[in-house]
Amino acid sequence: MLNVVAGAIFYLTYRKTAPGVLRQQLKWLTGGTLVGSVPCTLLYILPFILGKNPAVWMKFSVLSLVLIPLCFGYAIIRYRLMDVDIIFKRGLAYTAATAGVLVVFFALIGLIGLVFHTQANGKWGGVLAIVIAASIFEPFRQWFQGRLDRFFYRDRLDYRRTLIEFGSAFDE
Repeated sequence: MLNVVAGAIFYLTYRKTAPGVLRQQLKWLTGGTLVGSVPCTLLYILPFILGKNPAVWMKFSVLSLVLIPLCFGYAIIRYRLMDVDIIFKRGLAYTAATAGVLVVFFALIGLIGLVFHTQANGKWGGVLAIVIAASIFEPFRQWFQGRLDRFFYRDRLDYRRTLIEFGSAFDE
C-alpha cells in the first residue's frame, strides 16, 4: 500500500518537474513503482485485507514487485541518479575512521588499566577514553578521506565543486 502512495508522490513530483535529467529519472521511478506495486496491491493485498483468500493466480501478482528495484537500478545507471562512487568512498572513509577510533579506544582502556593497575571498568577511565576517542574521529575521517581521494583521484577532490557540477546537470 505504501508503494502505491510513494508512486503517487513520484507522479505528482514528475508532473511539476521541468524537462531534463531529473524528469527522466522521475519517469522511471514513477513507472517502476506504480507498475510494480499496483497489481500486487489490487490483486493480493486488498483481498487479503478484506478477509478473502486470494486465488492462486492472484498470488502471482507479487512477482510484479520485481519491477521496482529493476526500474530504480535502471534510473541509477542510465541517468546517474546517485553519484555512487562518491557515496562509496565516503562510506569507506567513515568505516575506516570508525575502526581507527575503536582501536584507539580499546588501546586507551588497556593503557589506563596498565597505568593504574586496575581494571579499566571504572567510571572515569571509560569516560576519558570515550572523550579522547570521540575527539579524534573527525581528524581520522579527514585523514582517511584524503588518502582515499589521492588513491582514487590522484589529487585532492573538491566535493563542493563536484556537487555543484552534479547539481547543474539537472538544470539542462
